[in-house]
Amino acid sequence: MNTWIGPALIAAVISSLVTAVGWLVNYRTSLGLEKERRLERVRDFQIALRAEIRSEVHHLKEVDFAANLAKIETRYAKSKDYSVLVTSLVRHVVFDTLVKEIYVLPEAVIDPLILYARQRQIVDQFAADMRLDSFRHTPQAQQLEMYRKYLDLMSHMLRLAQEAVAALDSALGKKSEINNRGPGP
Repeated sequence: MNTWIGPALIAAVISSLVTAVGWLVNYRTSLGLEKERRLERVRDFQIALRAEIRSEVHHLKEVDFAANLAKIETRYAKSKDYSVLVTSLVRHVVFDTLVKEIYVLPEAVIDPLILYARQRQIVDQFAADMRLDSFRHTPQAQQLEMYRKYLDLMSHMLRLAQEAVAALDSALGKKSEINNRGPGP
């Protein structure tokens, strides 16, 4: 019986070692795949956010803020009943969807994204205030001053959007061209 226990014990030990090595290899492979999936997910988030913000930058650069202000000032000067009408900002579908998972993004990207998103919220709330009936009953000089402030907030939002795109470009390893396009304010 002693001769049989030796080989059986050695076989059991070798079998256990092979199983343990298999578990270890499987674990390390799983970790590598999980890390790869996470990096791919982070990259996909950044690409989607970049596209959404670039779209807004593109549209904001089409606006000539100075000419727009001059046109509104002329309308106020011509009509004592005129009151400027501002529209709502377009909903940020991608950002709204991904905001709960923003923590997975690199730190260098999160800060500029949050600064831009917060400025966007300020602009949108300011515009909502300007759409209230009480705004229409405000003296025209005050309305015009509020509209100037609104355009300043929009201009600042454009700069923050450009910074957010540049941060995303950097994180994605792209050369940022967003600050060199179009007239802008």
